[in-house]
Amino acid sequence: MKYIRTKSIVIFKHKNRFLFTVCTENVTDKIFYIPVGGGVEFGEQSGDAAKREVMEELGQEIENLQLLDIMENIFTYNGIDEHEIVFVYKADMKDKNAYDSLSPNKNDKEELIKLTWATIEEIKNKQIDLYPFRLLDTLERL
Repeated sequence: MKYIRTKSIVIFKHKNRFLFTVCTENVTDKIFYIPVGGGVEFGEQSGDAAKREVMEELGQEIENLQLLDIMENIFTYNGIDEHEIVFVYKADMKDKNAYDSLSPNKNDKEELIKLTWATIEEIKNKQIDLYPFRLLDTLERL
């Protein structure tokens, strides 16, 4: 049965760079970036999901959480059609030293999460896809 997934993602900006999770689409072997985040659980507010996901993925508490946008994302990932509603937040890490010393945790599949900092120019020059699809527009406004 197909369903629409609800996600919360968090944008972190530091020294003109944005933090991303580096992912690979297995069917095409193409690399793409998404901000830190994940699914909203039943009964959970999207902002609470954003805080929980950052804690799970980065081990960091956040502050100044601000909703920037809500995006609908319809795509194919690993050969499977997906549909999601994405709450896009920006936030700051409470521990300001963490920006320069992040160590990723494991995801729910026990895989180590790969992180990278990138500027908008680097993303464009390397032609890295960002998801959700309109995310680049949002980043350019920050």
